[in-house]
Amino acid sequence: MKKYKSSNSLKGKTLAQSDKLVIAGFNHYVWSDGLVSVDYKDDGKIFDILGIKDRGKFCALYYGYAEKNTIGFPVSELNDFPALTRLTIALMRLGEFKKVKDAIVECECLSQEPKTAHLADEANEFLVVLQSKSPEKRLTKKEIQKIRNLFCLAEEALKGDQIAA
Repeated sequence: MKKYKSSNSLKGKTLAQSDKLVIAGFNHYVWSDGLVSVDYKDDGKIFDILGIKDRGKFCALYYGYAEKNTIGFPVSELNDFPALTRLTIALMRLGEFKKVKDAIVECECLSQEPKTAHLADEANEFLVVLQSKSPEKRLTKKEIQKIRNLFCLAEEALKGDQIAA
């Protein structure tokens, strides 16, 4: 059993049953077909916290197939730990957008990636606003929502690359 607190700590690794996770400050552990919340009765509450409106669609993007249940935590195929790992990294990354510098990095990536060219104008407009602030300043709730939305749109555009990774 291992504990992961950031998306970087999980890159290049595969989750296993009973691993512990910290996503956006909330504790979870890995089950055979999803993540279980330690902090909430609703295992899927993390999607609400991160502003993900369609849990099933978001999970399907990382599972590589349609999830099996959108009530609570969308269920993966049994023991599909690579899919759960891909999903967990994305959830952790969303929870890591806290400071202006985090959002700047994401906007710059969106502007430079050919597959997200349709988001470049929106990312660049937001980047101008962010660059007028101190990099260490905490993002406002509205700014966090904006960068999470851009992230989700970019992930959909990069779907084929993400699933292959």
